[in-house]
Amino acid sequence: MCRPPRSHQIALCAHLANATAHVLALDADQHSVVNLQETSCVHIDPCTQLTRAGLPAAAGEWHHVAALGLPESGDGNVAHYNHHALEYARVPQGVTVETCPPDFAHLKTTGTWRCDANANTLVRIDGMCPSLLAFTLLDCLTPTQFDATLSLSPGANTAAPLGTTQLVRYTFADSWGCHLQANLPAAQRISGAAPNQVLDCAKLPGAVYVKQDAPCQFTCDENHTRTSDTCTRVCGNATAASCEPRHFASTVCNHAGYTLYQCTPCAYAVGQQAQPWSALYPDACLTDPCAAGTYGAGGVCVPCSQDNFSPAGSASCSPCARGTFALAGSGVCATCFKDTYLLTHPGFSDADVRVTLGVSVVLKWPSSWHPVLLTTSTDVLWNSPVTYDAPSFAVDVDATQLQTTFTVPQSYTGVLYYICEVHPSMGVNAITLLANTPCAAGAVATQSVAAIDAYFARALAAGHNVSQHNQLSAFCHARGACLPCLPGEFEQAGACVACDFAHYQPNFQMPRCFECATGHNTSARGSRLAADCRCLPGFE
Repeated sequence: MCRPPRSHQIALCAHLANATAHVLALDADQHSVVNLQETSCVHIDPCTQLTRAGLPAAAGEWHHVAALGLPESGDGNVAHYNHHALEYARVPQGVTVETCPPDFAHLKTTGTWRCDANANTLVRIDGMCPSLLAFTLLDCLTPTQFDATLSLSPGANTAAPLGTTQLVRYTFADSWGCHLQANLPAAQRISGAAPNQVLDCAKLPGAVYVKQDAPCQFTCDENHTRTSDTCTRVCGNATAASCEPRHFASTVCNHAGYTLYQCTPCAYAVGQQAQPWSALYPDACLTDPCAAGTYGAGGVCVPCSQDNFSPAGSASCSPCARGTFALAGSGVCATCFKDTYLLTHPGFSDADVRVTLGVSVVLKWPSSWHPVLLTTSTDVLWNSPVTYDAPSFAVDVDATQLQTTFTVPQSYTGVLYYICEVHPSMGVNAITLLANTPCAAGAVATQSVAAIDAYFARALAAGHNVSQHNQLSAFCHARGACLPCLPGEFEQAGACVACDFAHYQPNFQMPRCFECATGHNTSARGSRLAADCRCLPGFE
């Protein structure tokens, strides 16, 4: 067996009282294990598993202390003679010692040792002398008898008057043993003299441990240099092979054929969209202006909300002016009730316009466009478009635009598209759609901001508080408003008309007025109440 150069031994001893008195008499500077008085003891080397006299003492087996060479103890002149009485043990850290009285009946029948059947007589000692932890010399005098007198006062433990304990067994604690430094890898070391543990050397970034006589010797790899007991990076804090998005390289280190970066978060100007980091421009925070219809902060571009707009590179969105509106994410605001669709390829329409079924539609375009084809079709689930003949063209009253008007039949299914194609040589770049949404009876349709404002002003002047319904943005997004005729009015041919004399209407959105009773008349047109009907002279 290969033995470490030095190992801490197990001491199994008699005369606890004498050993305790000796320790208590030592001066403070004498408190060392070498100064213990271990004269009535047998010593076991746990690594060789032999006593000092060379007797076998295998780990994990029960031994009678007499077989190990512990001398008899006691005074032959007294009534009782303690044969090989084991009173205390000094046990090094990493070893566990167990002691007990023998079962003599078992010995007689089998010839082997075992503890007494009473489990309460077994004593277990976990080694503390010597130890890598703090300990005192009194920790080296641990009683081994189950019936010893134990005290909380230092040095007051006393052995039992009769020798009861003769069997002993020792084992190694978990991870402990008799390890040799020469047998370990370069990155490991032993904790000290055996019994000992195998410990990892300190984790040093960049260290390469090498096998030498002394433990934990190291050199540094190509990315580090030796500085005292550490390895310092050649590139310092530059450790990344690339920077994460939204970071830039505040330090660039070229070493040993490769490049490393120290990355720092970017600080972005408003209105800018962060771009991915690039090794071509490592120290730059690359950006592009936020697209029109978005605004930027912190390198992130966010779409504008409905009825707000922004040009490219904006730090914020602006509200649309009155009479204009915008969908979410719009770069410009559109005039209410007028939609213009730009054609991607002049001469060939990509301007497919979705229109609600049952809408009366007017398509207008400059007369210089000379349209050659106007079609309508439906896009249905089974993807089989149906094409219908185009209506005839007509000249608008201002003679500057061509227009055609038709109503989409309610029998159509799906979403309707209107496609206009013109001759490529005309340089066409836009079409305009005006959609006239039919209203319910008693209401009139309008696509005029001025008309809507006039309606609500007229209602307020008449004493009707309907301001909560004045939702111009909603009207703009709906491409029109259906405004109910006010009390005192009725709807006729798409317009609100005041009730004639001898008529009245107390309700909103009515297709006709109520007639006064015979012989009654009103003093003016637009009467709202039945009480406005006054009896004419000659009638009762």
